[in-house]
Amino acid sequence: MRVHHLDCCTMCPRGRRHLNDAGHLVGHVLVLETDRHGLVLVDTGIGRGCVADLRGWMGAAVVAATGPVADPTRTAHHQLGRLGLDPGDVRHVVVTHLDGDHAGGLADFPEATVHVHGTELDAAVNPRSTAEKQRYRRRMWAHGPRWRTFRTDEGDTWNGFAAARPLATGERPGEVLDGVVTLGLPGHTRGHSLVAVDRGDGGWLVHAGDAYFHTASVHRDRGRPTRLLTAFERTVAVDRSALAGNHQRLADLASSGRATVVCAHDPSEYSALALRDEVRPPG
Repeated sequence: MRVHHLDCCTMCPRGRRHLNDAGHLVGHVLVLETDRHGLVLVDTGIGRGCVADLRGWMGAAVVAATGPVADPTRTAHHQLGRLGLDPGDVRHVVVTHLDGDHAGGLADFPEATVHVHGTELDAAVNPRSTAEKQRYRRRMWAHGPRWRTFRTDEGDTWNGFAAARPLATGERPGEVLDGVVTLGLPGHTRGHSLVAVDRGDGGWLVHAGDAYFHTASVHRDRGRPTRLLTAFERTVAVDRSALAGNHQRLADLASSGRATVVCAHDPSEYSALALRDEVRPPG
């Protein structure tokens, strides 16, 4: 399995000079080239429809706060073509959660099965609070994706996590996507998940979605999280009390040496992996 790293939602929020060393955020998307199951995406970033109408797809308040860059060449659909890959070969999309900067490109891959935690899909379709009604934008799945939900309250233990679920393809009874595991980690949203990918070299790559926003929250030798991102993380979390514990669990995993842990938005983590895997970031 080859892993590509793409930035599919560059954001320049207000106060970005105090954001991080790079002064912007990324939308870190994984592209997995598999032998048996075509292309698999972990998150999508924002897509072509979203780029054309950011406020309509993401909401005016979100756009004003995060400053997403409306560049069609940064969509996953476009970047796959630039890599010599066919967007039509995307057969599976695994989303960490259904916020617009993570699922705003689902419509670009209408034939793909979309894997999402059952609790997350319920939160999006049946929001309980005003905050959930505002964060989930139904336009992103108006095309009627083929949903496949998973649960993470049961399964095998995995590197300190109580339950891990291999990703079922749905193509044949009992068939799973080898080397792709989902782990529930609510806090940012009710059904937020991590996606772990077996790199084949004895280690794992863990896409932590929005379980943290600044690399220093988990990688403690990298300084301190900025006050701006810490405040933003708390503001958008559905359960603020879970954040510190989630950070610690991921810090323990990262320090164990068994996995490379990255979040969706830290540009330093993204750049290091994009360079290592010889997939150049856009721009």
